[in-house]
Amino acid sequence: MLQRLQARDVVVESSPVLQVHGEETNITAVELQDGRRIPLDAIFAVATMTPHDSYLQHLRLERNETPMGSFLAVDQMFRTSHPRIWAAGNVANPGANVPLSISSGNFAGAAANAALTEQEFDRAVASSQQRT
Repeated sequence: MLQRLQARDVVVESSPVLQVHGEETNITAVELQDGRRIPLDAIFAVATMTPHDSYLQHLRLERNETPMGSFLAVDQMFRTSHPRIWAAGNVANPGANVPLSISSGNFAGAAANAALTEQEFDRAVASSQQRT
């Protein structure tokens, strides 16, 4: 990504911004942590999103490393790398807003229910085979 931006003459500063100078929408400069002051008339900043999923760390679920941060890896049914754990919303999709999170949560719940129902049928079949 960095190469692509630089190929378009975009300057990427890795030093953190300490202060933005100007008034309201009239930005005139930024002061960086390394002491430099850079004049400009526009600024674009990228944040690293951090999902609040540290309580899941002990499960060692697979993650996707994205330009927007590290998120739980899920399949199309929202199942994680653990066969009995589903994840939806912005712990799995960094771009998920509230409506999308609600929708994916609903779908993940239906997928979990389907998996549990399938398991019950498998147990019933195994039980009936033992009786014969």
